Amino acid sequence: MRKAAILGYYGFKNLGDEAVLAGIHGMLSQATNGSAHELMVLSADPEWTTQRHPGVTSISRFGLRKFRAQLKGTDTFILGGGSLLQDATSLRSVFWYFLAGMLGGSAARQTIWWGQGIGPLSHPVARKLTGILAKQAAVVTVRDDASKALLSSCANGLSIDVCADPAFYLGHLSDKTHTDQSGICYSLRSWKGKSLKFPTDVMDGAWHLPMHLPDDVQGTAGEMNWDAGGANPFPSVMSAISGCRAAISVRLHTLILAAAAGRPVLAISYDPKVDALAAQLGSPCIPFDLATPERISSELASLIRDTASVGSQSMRLELAAKLAESALLPRQRLDGLYGR
Repeated sequence: MRKAAILGYYGFKNLGDEAVLAGIHGMLSQATNGSAHELMVLSADPEWTTQRHPGVTSISRFGLRKFRAQLKGTDTFILGGGSLLQDATSLRSVFWYFLAGMLGGSAARQTIWWGQGIGPLSHPVARKLTGILAKQAAVVTVRDDASKALLSSCANGLSIDVCADPAFYLGHLSDKTHTDQSGICYSLRSWKGKSLKFPTDVMDGAWHLPMHLPDDVQGTAGEMNWDAGGANPFPSVMSAISGCRAAISVRLHTLILAAAAGRPVLAISYDPKVDALAAQLGSPCIPFDLATPERISSELASLIRDTASVGSQSMRLELAAKLAESALLPRQRLDGLYGR
């Protein structure tokens, strides 16, 4: 069995990033090409990570010299999915992932970028460091065309593949034959100090999925505490999402998990990555600053009406299957490395 180590935004109680990890772990666990992979996760909270992701081992992501020594003998170092390389907040994040990525890559036999979201990279230094880091990888995959274009401008001549976000792989945990959809799944977050108000007329039976704990917790009736119980949250999360009529979200990975389950989604965009996903899914998308209760209510009513037919459901399930297959591309590229 090969040994892999993965670095991402793990152990910070963000369900979206944990969905990325769960998807990659699931794909690595498949015994394709003669071998599955043992996975070591670099986490902010190793004990929490091993509880939520049964079958992985975990070490602290803090202390770069120490974790490089712990990665000695690793076959594959994975820069996991999510938006790790971005300078929207500061250059600090890019510097940190550059150093950690270079150290981790130097300890392993191969390095692979798995479904990365790139950017924004406004500072020339951020672009330079991202390009240098990318060129150390044997395989580079990104989750959308915009990420590919930006990364190509940072690393001339680099071979880059586009694949679906790793969280789409979790669609197999959902019940796509669910015939009793009711209620609305929604996820809220504040953005640049602003919070949204959802329309009360469509919230009957709705339930809130807080993606980042504790920041997104609203304290509303029916709110899902996915971190309760100290176990793998994804079977229960995907089961709950399978039973909703539709999902409305300001969080990218609520939209991804709902789409993976074959449910209609209404996106509220605070970032180009949300616009890109909505376009990929053919779903309506409201800019954050224009997301009034009245517009949300109107768009949601139209979404439910337009997606109620059997044909529409069939098309969503077909797209979910295609995206789950696309999410497997990095695993196939990884197998190709060891098949040489």
